[in-house]
This record gives sequence, C-alpha cells and structure tokens, in this order.
Amino acid sequence: MLSNTKKNSVDKKSNPYELINEKNAVKPNYNLKEKPFSFEIYMNYLGDLCIIGRIDGNYICGLSFSTVKDLERTQAIIEGMIGNIDPLISNTYRVLGGFDASEWCQIRMEHATLEGEVWLSIFGCMSRKLSARFQISYTAKQLQSVYSILSDTCKFRLADGKYIPVLKQYHKLLTTFKRGHSKAPEYYHQMIPLIDLVQKEGYIVLSSDSAVRELYAAILAGANDLYGAFMDAAR
Repeated sequence: MLSNTKKNSVDKKSNPYELINEKNAVKPNYNLKEKPFSFEIYMNYLGDLCIIGRIDGNYICGLSFSTVKDLERTQAIIEGMIGNIDPLISNTYRVLGGFDASEWCQIRMEHATLEGEVWLSIFGCMSRKLSARFQISYTAKQLQSVYSILSDTCKFRLADGKYIPVLKQYHKLLTTFKRGHSKAPEYYHQMIPLIDLVQKEGYIVLSSDSAVRELYAAILAGANDLYGAFMDAAR
C-alpha cells in the first residue's frame, strides 16, 4: 500500500495515538497492497480532529484523534500513518462504533510524490481546493490554517442572521416528500442542484450555535432521505 513510496516518504514513525489495534483489526476480503490511501479528516466546532487513513469505502489503515491546537500530536499522527508501511486494517465502525458525523466538517487530503518529496493537497467543504501543495512537515499547521479559514467562512456566512431563514427554506424544500412517498424519487432529481449546494457548505457545522448545527444536520438528513428514495426506486 505504501511500499511504493517508502524511499520518498518520511522515516517510519510510530503513532502512539493510533486506535486500530489487534482486537479491532480485520482481515481484508481482497488485496489492498496496491491501493493508495487518503486522509479523511473531520473537524468540529470545538476544534477537535478525527484523522482517518482511508483506503476505500470498506477499509481504513489508521484512526486517531487530536485538536487543531495540538500541532505536535497532529503531526505525529500524520507522519505515523504515512510512515507505516504495514498498517493494521479495520473499518470505522469496529474502531468507533456508531460515529455520528452530523456535526463534523469533513475534508480530504491526498498525498503524492513530487520531485522526490511527499506532498499533500487538501480538498473539502467548498468547491475549490483549500490550499496549495505543501510539505508533509507542515501538515499540522496547514490543518490549523484550514480550520481557521472554514470557521471564519462560517462566521461571515451567518454574521447578520439573514442566512438562517435561507437554511430553513432549504430544509423545507428537502423535506417536502419523505422516503416512501411516490413522488420522492422524481423530486430527488429536481433537488440535486440544491443538494450539491448545501453539501459544499459543510463549514456551517463549525458554528458555535447548536441550533444552527442541528438545522444543517436536518438539511443533510433530508437530502439523504431523498437519495434513499431514489435508490429504492432504482433497485
């Protein structure tokens, strides 16, 4: 999995914060050796970080918690995951149980070897890349910067209170037809542009206002319900 980048990566380092262990590890049902992993990172309004080494939709190769303020811990986690050429494999449910991501903003970091060095690129809650490529040793600082950008974006979006009625209207639209209603599958197609829009505004869950976070979670739940109706009809 990481063996192809071993020469160009940081020296192998242990991650003392790793939550995957022999008890919750699993044996994959297929070969993962040639599959690169990406970082799946969740941030909440308190500044907590959940850092996951994601291989594909079924398996992960690392899972640790940190905070945006604890640069040393975050950096150790990142370098530990990249430096581990033979990690234990598991899935998020076996490690965390029912992890509720509704109040977490998700971003993704992909790594690649460029000019003999490992670099990362961050993608996430907005339609553009959140940063330029940067060296691995600056990852913790970059995540701290990204968190600041997303938090400020949330504050600006909600500053005058005028966006709250808009969010309520989004919720009304996305819950007009519930899963099981005969019109729900067709209505899903009509709502795709709105669903795409609200999914790019994941930074809203970084609001300190619990009512706002709950409203945004309800909006996403409505979108997921419509998608479920569409998939029910497609089967």
